[in-house]
Amino acid sequence: TRKPKSTLKEMIERMGIDVEKVVRELDEDKRFCEYCGHELIPFGEKHLRYELKVELPRLRVIEYVGVTYGCPDCHAKAADSDTPLSECGLSPVQAEAPKPLLPGSWASSSFLAMAIAFKILYQIPTNLLITMFREMGMFSVSSGTLCSWIISVSQVYFAPLFARLSQILLA
Repeated sequence: TRKPKSTLKEMIERMGIDVEKVVRELDEDKRFCEYCGHELIPFGEKHLRYELKVELPRLRVIEYVGVTYGCPDCHAKAADSDTPLSECGLSPVQAEAPKPLLPGSWASSSFLAMAIAFKILYQIPTNLLITMFREMGMFSVSSGTLCSWIISVSQVYFAPLFARLSQILLA
């Protein structure tokens, strides 16, 4: 049978890279209950996502953690009336992580820029690029994942730029 696939957290632990924890909090103007107007208090944290940053010659893994807020007054009212919080329309409010360059990806813009530079500018084959990343202590990304990231970045960010450039040149 196949060995189960490693989770992202397990891969980070194997790499031995320090994880920088960035706590995301709600803005001051959003820390008030929309039902009663009381100030929300923090009551927990939730892991939002990981991101791999490249600052040559070192790598950093950033873990974004969102602080969860709740209204103690509304919670007390719901507890007194034996009504579940979900039926009262009260739900915890949580800060969001910054959007990744590619949705669902743990690669940062610096990692993708380095991969694209090595792949396209220096014409390094994908298998050699993956070997270089492993020797640098990075995640063992599959060649399919790396190629799909590069293609996605080129489609999302470079295609509109080249289309506009060609319109200008042909005009």
